[in-house]
Amino acid sequence: MNSDSCKFTKILLVAKTGTGKSTFGNFILEANKFKTSSIPNSETKEIESYIVNENATYKYTIIIDTPGTSDSYGNDIKNIKKMVETLEKKYANGIKSILFFIDYTEKKS
Repeated sequence: MNSDSCKFTKILLVAKTGTGKSTFGNFILEANKFKTSSIPNSETKEIESYIVNENATYKYTIIIDTPGTSDSYGNDIKNIKKMVETLEKKYANGIKSILFFIDYTEKKS
């Protein structure tokens, strides 16, 4: 069976830096695979992915963590370009879901 099979579901996590993408990914994985921090600095520098294996049903979910937008190092344009390139190469057969995280506690100006 190859990764193009319908048994693979790919979920992309997208959000501003510090909103909990990596923490959510770790929750779904039930393991601390993605690097996290208690301060809102950019921890995710590259796109990373891990597979959740549901053995009973032979279904696999690939959780894809991305660098945050409004990156604390000012790398937004670079990160977005690299993200698009990586997604086109590695996940060209499509992504099932894109989860956008929003920080509702942030004050609007």
